[in-house]
Amino acid sequence: MARETRGLPYLKRFNSLKWDTVEERVRKLYLTEAYKIINGKYNVDHGKFFAICEGARRPPQLFKSKFKRNARGGFLTNRVINDWNRLGSEVKTSEIVMEFKRKLAKCI
Repeated sequence: MARETRGLPYLKRFNSLKWDTVEERVRKLYLTEAYKIINGKYNVDHGKFFAICEGARRPPQLFKSKFKRNARGGFLTNRVINDWNRLGSEVKTSEIVMEFKRKLAKCI
């Protein structure tokens, strides 16, 4: 399939190969990192990164912390919160990272 797209302009080649855009790939990366932090795949305290509300009937939701300056607005923790909260419960409750990535790819 890649040979068939030789000579095509970038956007036509990109669309014909059905690749994810850079923004989509980065978003998936950020959500995967958040999953690893929240589920203890890294040896860090997730409380230092996220304010989590865990309900008995639903998967964890993340809250944005309020701060006076906009200095933290671009941090991973603030970029990922809205996307994380939009994910379905079947994605958030994945047992392993590869399962999370598969479900995330179907969801996004």
